[in-house]
Amino acid sequence: MKSERKRVRKFAPHKSARMLETIYGCKWSLTVYQLLAAGINRPGEMVRSVDGLTTKVLNECLRKNTQFGILERISYNEVPPPRGIQRHRVRRQIYACSG
Repeated sequence: MKSERKRVRKFAPHKSARMLETIYGCKWSLTVYQLLAAGINRPGEMVRSVDGLTTKVLNECLRKNTQFGILERISYNEVPPPRGIQRHRVRRQIYACSG
């Protein structure tokens, strides 16, 4: 009988590696996650809550996290529309386990 060898993946999948690199490279991502955990989910409140965080950087950070499915943008049918950000349902458990 031949000994069966398990195939070990030497490289991470491209999408996962790109996501990790992007999130890790953004120094504000963890701060945004902490703000969301504290119940601050409006972009204007986020900018006012953190010294040094600009609207441009926050929007870029939120856009990247939304593209990867970590965050979910919610729009309401009101005039003017209040906008909020929340963590995606699947990712909440990962965040809760990490801290």
